[in-house]
Amino acid sequence: MDRQETLSLNNGARYKTLIFDFDGTIHDTIHVYFPAFLKGYQYLVDHDMAEPRTFTPKEVSVWLGYNSDDMWKTFMPKCPEVFQNKAKSIIGDEMRLQMESGNGILYSDAHDILTKLVERGYKLVFLSNCSEVYMNTAIKVFGLDRYFHQYVCSGQYGQMPKSDILSAIKHTLDPEMAIIGDRFHDMEAGIQNSITTIGCAYGYGESEELRRADRIIYSLSALLTLF
Repeated sequence: MDRQETLSLNNGARYKTLIFDFDGTIHDTIHVYFPAFLKGYQYLVDHDMAEPRTFTPKEVSVWLGYNSDDMWKTFMPKCPEVFQNKAKSIIGDEMRLQMESGNGILYSDAHDILTKLVERGYKLVFLSNCSEVYMNTAIKVFGLDRYFHQYVCSGQYGQMPKSDILSAIKHTLDPEMAIIGDRFHDMEAGIQNSITTIGCAYGYGESEELRRADRIIYSLSALLTLF
């Protein structure tokens, strides 16, 4: 895939709203997700619902960007729902504790980049396949209220696909918008809603997931060139 991060979008000045995915786009989430995932999986092992095994951060990172329902339907579809739900709860609680303990890490210069986008007049929207508790924890821990105009997550919409959530809310946003994310969920949301897509190759998605993006960036700072 050709490097496109230095190419400006045509008529870039017309964009008013930038819709951001969070995990893998702004937040280097594996630092809180990996220990949380291991804790949730160990619960399943302890209750004879899963075999003991060793995971690497790379193996676990493939689930970042999924809502929790889709993750478990794909990862362990035969696991009884009651155990899936308990594992979800353990992972969610541990991610919150990890962030509150200071283990969450935003990508380099994220605060500075978001500040500059706001100063340039863009309205930033948070759109994530996460729970409302996780979203609110991130807002508090990272001080996101300094940047974001609106917050939306799949937990508020019954784990609805991100493309459907965007379809439901886009009438509330300025029509000149772009969506920025690292997974196929973000690209599908943009394409299905006829919105410009910016694929983040530094995140957790594979290159094939970003194949249809209008632009590919290799660092968060490249947004300052595009917008």
